[in-house]
Amino acid sequence: MESGEQQEEPMSLRNVLFSFLAGVMLALLALTLFSAVQNYRSYLQAQLQAHAQDAATSLGIVLTNSAASQDEVTMQQMIDAVFDRGYYQRIEYLDVNGESKIVKQTGGGVDDLPDWFVRFADLPAPIAEAHVTNGWMQLGMVRVQSHPAEAYHDLWDYLQKVFFQFLAALVVVFLIMRWVLNRVVISPLQVLEQHSSAWAERRFSTIDIKPSTRELSSLVGAMNRMVKRLESIFSEQLGLIEHLRRQVSEDGLTGLLNRSAFDQRIRLMLSLSEEGARSGGLMLLQVRGLEDHNVRYGREAGDDMLKRIALRLQEGVQAYDGALLARRSGTDYAVFIPGLAENDFASHVEKLFNHVSRMESVTAPEWRDRLHLGAVYLYPQTTFDLGAAFSEADVALREAQQKGLNACHISRSQSNSRSANEWRHFLEGAIARDELLLYYQPVYSAKKVVLHHEVYVRLQDEHGVLAAGEFLPMAEQFDLLPALDRQVLHNLLRRMSSKDDDGAAAYCVNISIASLQDEGFCSWLKETFQSRAKEAARIVLEVPEYALRQHMDLLLSRMHGLRSQGVRFSIDHFGVGGVPFAYLKTMSLEYVKVHRSFVQNVQDRRESQFFVISMAQIAHGQDIMLLADGVETEAEWQQLQSLGVDGGMGYFLGRPQAQPS
Repeated sequence: MESGEQQEEPMSLRNVLFSFLAGVMLALLALTLFSAVQNYRSYLQAQLQAHAQDAATSLGIVLTNSAASQDEVTMQQMIDAVFDRGYYQRIEYLDVNGESKIVKQTGGGVDDLPDWFVRFADLPAPIAEAHVTNGWMQLGMVRVQSHPAEAYHDLWDYLQKVFFQFLAALVVVFLIMRWVLNRVVISPLQVLEQHSSAWAERRFSTIDIKPSTRELSSLVGAMNRMVKRLESIFSEQLGLIEHLRRQVSEDGLTGLLNRSAFDQRIRLMLSLSEEGARSGGLMLLQVRGLEDHNVRYGREAGDDMLKRIALRLQEGVQAYDGALLARRSGTDYAVFIPGLAENDFASHVEKLFNHVSRMESVTAPEWRDRLHLGAVYLYPQTTFDLGAAFSEADVALREAQQKGLNACHISRSQSNSRSANEWRHFLEGAIARDELLLYYQPVYSAKKVVLHHEVYVRLQDEHGVLAAGEFLPMAEQFDLLPALDRQVLHNLLRRMSSKDDDGAAAYCVNISIASLQDEGFCSWLKETFQSRAKEAARIVLEVPEYALRQHMDLLLSRMHGLRSQGVRFSIDHFGVGGVPFAYLKTMSLEYVKVHRSFVQNVQDRRESQFFVISMAQIAHGQDIMLLADGVETEAEWQQLQSLGVDGGMGYFLGRPQAQPS
């Protein structure tokens, strides 16, 4: 089919049924009218014939005496009198030899009725004859021809009367049948159509209507059973994945991250990358004397204390997006809270420590010198040294223990090259002067076809080009992310409408939660996409999975408002957000991007392989593409493809460039 051709949209069942019903009704009306008119026409023909015959017979009797005396004047008068009182076209008297003696006639036309009706009715003017006799002697003959004009008028009046009566009846019947069809057939089918469309968008829900027809009721029942079965299968798969994730990355006693998972994720969060890194605070919390507690009260009591401390820590960090919390060893806990401003770091640490140390069981006399916390503020680094960071935090922990009683100590492991005020001035100036540099990294399908380009932002300073990870943490601290995201999208849309763009390439842009929470940014985004619908359809907005923990309703609302402009959505850092995967059923996503912690050395890690292949099955079941982030080697890429990943990105596949490849 040529590109300019468009397939005609099929007619709706409602229109088909109603058109068929209207056609049947009109055909019935036409047939009924035709039959009624033909019957009445036959009746009028008989009446005309009888009318003519009665007149001829009567004249044959009354003209006997006048005919016998050959009094043509009297005969003329009698014929005139009959002709004038009736509806006759012609009355003729013939003598015994068949010669016409007296003739009275008028025109046979009907001028005040439509010609088409006269041609359709075609009423003949019947002729009747009667002999004029005197005894056994025949004196002559009378011929009478009725005039059909009055019959035409009667038939015309009858046609109009029957037409409007039947039309009114058919309208009433049509409305009743339409109501019945709507209620019994169309409305249930519309509900089924709506649910089918929702299922196509991976939004599964049961149908709550109860059709009155057996066939539709059976269909609804079958569809509901299918949905419940799909939900059951999906829930079982999710349960399996959740169980695997807990086994691989969580501590069995407290449900917190284990040491391996914590170390891997904090290393990625603090390593400078194109996606950005997040500065923040690392804290080590240690519980001392638990062995004595176990001896005195039993191991179960000791485990209960560890779980209560873990719960208290979870309560303390739940307000922080992306916070990491782990049990690193028997009595050691680790906390990393990203995005904190360095100036406020101490107050956040003390608040968290007080929240834990003031729990009832810890305030008992024997616990007053058993809980200590050491904290250090960390900045992202090109090659992050996790061991050095923990050494600094451990030194701070020892300082806290030297203070006696339950105490905390805060130190700083490194300094930033710029002061806070310098960073603010630098970032605000770069945004105001539109000095943002956009770089594009290709995202490939498993068949090495470019799916879209991931958009990264960089800045230029006196030392060179800064990757996003070097300045995004500071932009977050100074609430500049909405302005930054707005400028990035503005520059991207400008490029998409320029001659440098091929008009087909798709782009993925990471949007911060701070921007989605900003009403001004969201209003601008919606208005911009409404006016740039063609470009908006080529953009995928991406948010990190950890944002779903606290902002699910906000994200669903924003997604609903923007999806009408053709914008698509995806989830980044998939698998590490600590969010149940059930959200895949409720969010219409283009794809999800597996976190690079599952990608690194995946060819050698069986637990990562099982996780990826399981998530591929679940994502494909919801018609969502599964992409891999951080593919750095051919071995990783080959392994990921064999596990069912639909595509990926990373330095092995393509580095960020100033122009899309």
